[in-house]
Amino acid sequence: MRCRDCGKGYIPKIGNLKLQDKVLGEYLVPNVEYEACDGCGKVLYLPKTLKTIELFEAERKQELLYKISIGEFISATETAQILDCTKQALSKHKRISRGFIHFMKFKNQLLFLKKSVHLFEKTGDGRCPLTPQKTKNEVMTVAMHYHSWKKIDITSDASFTKTFPERALEKRDYLGGYSNIIIPTNDFLLH
Repeated sequence: MRCRDCGKGYIPKIGNLKLQDKVLGEYLVPNVEYEACDGCGKVLYLPKTLKTIELFEAERKQELLYKISIGEFISATETAQILDCTKQALSKHKRISRGFIHFMKFKNQLLFLKKSVHLFEKTGDGRCPLTPQKTKNEVMTVAMHYHSWKKIDITSDASFTKTFPERALEKRDYLGGYSNIIIPTNDFLLH
């Protein structure tokens, strides 16, 4: 199969996938099969890999929910009152059962994340982030530091990565695949 973006072929691979999700944050799915484009690095997932990813997402979500204080959750009765419906309607609601409100089972009782319920009430989608989000100041700092970095083509200067492997940050260049790395200049060093 050929990549629609760059025209190169896909190579079957087995390995760990590092995935990012707005709700779950960063997580690792170990030892799965996938295909990666030889040119641009675009990844295609096999159907069985998608099922594995879904299982890991569900596990990750439960893991994150169990780390939240029990005081942040409300009962099904309170949730039904907030959403102005019955408990039965709450249990049969398609969007809620599909995860549009974060909930967990605790001692044979469903508990709903309070901020997720209120978000669902306002927007119809209560999937709020379960991991700490970076503040705008943290994102701006990274962006400002990025401007003091320069690109080096490792296909022409491969000796650099051998000399300074701990200072080289591998970044994906959207035009050149993985042939470029971004390194800090002298005025910005990584510690």
